[in-house]
Amino acid sequence: MPNYQIRMACRSLFNPAMRRPRLFVAPMVLTKLSANNRRSSVARNSGHYPPSLSRRYHTTTCRLQQTLDLPDPSSCKLDWRLLPKVLHGVSTVIKAPSDEVASVLVLFSQQPERPRTASEWHAEAGRELQQSNINVRRLANLTIAIALMVSKSQRQEVASEGELAFVWSLISDVLQSEEMQRYGLRISRSAQGFVNVPLCSVVEDGKIDLLFRLHIWLPDGKRGVPEFAVHSHQPFAQSWILAGKGTDHTYAAEPVATADLATHARYALAWSSGACVSSAYTHSQTYSKVVNTGNFMKAERGRTASHERNMSYSMPAGSLHSSEVSPEMFHATMFLFDGSQGFVEDAPVLGPAKSAEHIQVRDAPEFTPRALSVLVESMRQWEDYLAQSRDHIRKGQWQQAFVVLERAQALCESRLDLEGMSRYKQAVIDEFDLLLSKHDVSDVEEVAKWHYVYGRMLLLSGSHQEALVHFNHHRSISPAVAFCKTSSEHNRQCLRNLASVGANFERADEDGCSALDYAVINGDLEAEAIIVAALRSNLEQKASGEIHQRLREARLRKHFREIYQELVHPTLIGAGDKAISKIRRAYAEALAKDPAKCRAFDPFKYVRYSDLAKHGRLPRSNAGLTRSYCPRTTADDFFLFFSYRWINADPWAREPDDEENTQHQHILRAIERFLALHPSVDPQKLGIWIDFACIDPEHQESGVAALPMLLAQCDAVISVVDDKYYHRAWCNVEVMMIHKLRRTYGVHHWYEFAASSALQQDGKITGLRPGPTDIQVSLKDKLLRFEEDRAKILFLGKQCDLLG
Repeated sequence: MPNYQIRMACRSLFNPAMRRPRLFVAPMVLTKLSANNRRSSVARNSGHYPPSLSRRYHTTTCRLQQTLDLPDPSSCKLDWRLLPKVLHGVSTVIKAPSDEVASVLVLFSQQPERPRTASEWHAEAGRELQQSNINVRRLANLTIAIALMVSKSQRQEVASEGELAFVWSLISDVLQSEEMQRYGLRISRSAQGFVNVPLCSVVEDGKIDLLFRLHIWLPDGKRGVPEFAVHSHQPFAQSWILAGKGTDHTYAAEPVATADLATHARYALAWSSGACVSSAYTHSQTYSKVVNTGNFMKAERGRTASHERNMSYSMPAGSLHSSEVSPEMFHATMFLFDGSQGFVEDAPVLGPAKSAEHIQVRDAPEFTPRALSVLVESMRQWEDYLAQSRDHIRKGQWQQAFVVLERAQALCESRLDLEGMSRYKQAVIDEFDLLLSKHDVSDVEEVAKWHYVYGRMLLLSGSHQEALVHFNHHRSISPAVAFCKTSSEHNRQCLRNLASVGANFERADEDGCSALDYAVINGDLEAEAIIVAALRSNLEQKASGEIHQRLREARLRKHFREIYQELVHPTLIGAGDKAISKIRRAYAEALAKDPAKCRAFDPFKYVRYSDLAKHGRLPRSNAGLTRSYCPRTTADDFFLFFSYRWINADPWAREPDDEENTQHQHILRAIERFLALHPSVDPQKLGIWIDFACIDPEHQESGVAALPMLLAQCDAVISVVDDKYYHRAWCNVEVMMIHKLRRTYGVHHWYEFAASSALQQDGKITGLRPGPTDIQVSLKDKLLRFEEDRAKILFLGKQCDLLG
């Protein structure tokens, strides 16, 4: 059974209720666990753990890939006496009418003839409370769900995936109820940065007896104050992961005499519900406050453990720990505080040794309990879809992989289109990338629909131009044609979506039929109207776009002439060895002085040679390696411009290199040969210009427009040549630029690096040769990956004329 279908989380590897060791299958190993393996030993008597608890409780985490005896969700018998207590805690948090609480209490106050499981109590509540309103049944179900988790924790039993799903379904139903929110469901942000939703609170004499909450870390960048991350809890605590990934760190701390020896100080914690500040806990808080006690502590980190879906971990009462969730990640857990399993009066927070106090206001985020519940459920579905997709792709089940990715795309569009969710959208995009690069499906109509869904995902992530490439995908058939071959409301909606983003409806299939042809053939008048409107709109936009493009090119030529004739040309004519360095300075100053030129052209950017070598592949522009030229710090540096062919076999790939990083290796070898030929060039001051790293693919217009001037600012150009290099349009336009610069001014160097074999010069193997002096470059009929780039190539060709 696939890993995503069975995930077990446990705090103990032995189930005492079953009176026998449990058997688990780990990858490649069958292990029988004995009672001696119930809990691993971490940080025993670690300085802060209460001695009476340190041997019994400690943080433990386990993830099981598969179980031989997965317990049924209904197998856990509940102690009926626990239910009234939990109901009391639920009614404390959810201010339901007293008559509704009383109706549930009648059911839970009667001892059944035999012990009932949670499922049986759930069914009994449905029968006995059938005549009551839905909220009464929701109160009963929430009580049963929490009682089940309390029982599993107190008995040290594993909570199965089925049990966790059962509990979450009951809790989610309550959270999504508008009536329950009116009764008093509230949310607030904890001092640790997560959003919490209290669901049950039993407090005796100001001490937590039982507290059950939902903890959610949102991908909003908001986390707790790092200096106060290390904390402890008065009662024993246990967490069950619903979605996402988090990391828990344990700490051992001991007192020290002075602040100089301390890493932290002990802080006392108190809460306020509005009237006063007290160490007595209240679930309805306006703020919390920690005050430096003056006791200095030296803390050392112990064990670190990461937790994912369906895993669980526990913390002894008073044990020091910190929780870590990446600011851009989502994480949700069910969290239990249980004083019956351990309680300490003194549960400090560790903070800066030299601070006095810190107040954390319990601000409520702009979410409702209902919205949080939907978000948690959506993230659980997202995780399932991604896991299923990877499993299908691994098995070569392409159609099944597409089905779940289509569901993931729809989920991202309907429920996860929120700020901070870009990482999760990108993960779906990456899965589509993998599917499209590996599939061997011959059904071109089906593949066209795949590209449509992929385009929707790219559009959702903000990549409009890249989405259009897939909407206009045409390998025998386009998505527009595919959706017109069969009439349905779903296909018509897909046509509307394509029309709304300006997709191409003019392309025909291999039989010469366009989308409009098929709509007419099928007599689908609605589809026909959609396509006619799209064609009319596209024609109008095309005419407007051509006028706008001509105006833009005219302005670019004006800016280009001013920079070239006033700065570049005079400098190259009379500045000698320092000419190119002076061009870089003059270009930077020109952009800084004129906002119009700054908008029109990219600044000069580069990647350090050392960074390029360490990275192991051609870096993206957003990889954090790209730098902007600064005259004050890099005036004397040497820069190489690399012209190379994109060799990724996948025409839709967003990476220029193949899986072996062949071009990256060629570029590094070319640099080594260049440095050998020019020992005066300092490798530590060597910058590299590569299009993939120095032009932002999402905003490439200004980078492409500046290409001749960017190349002119490089001291040398190296063309990575193979048998297809001179057939490519982009390679030829770059050759045209360096050829005209070198012929006109004689300042720049140009080399060819033969990717196929080393070249000999003067009896030495160099791998480099000077670029030809008599080359005739033509852009006519040269190949492009995307024909839409033809206009850019022709524009740059005209700009090159100025260089001569």
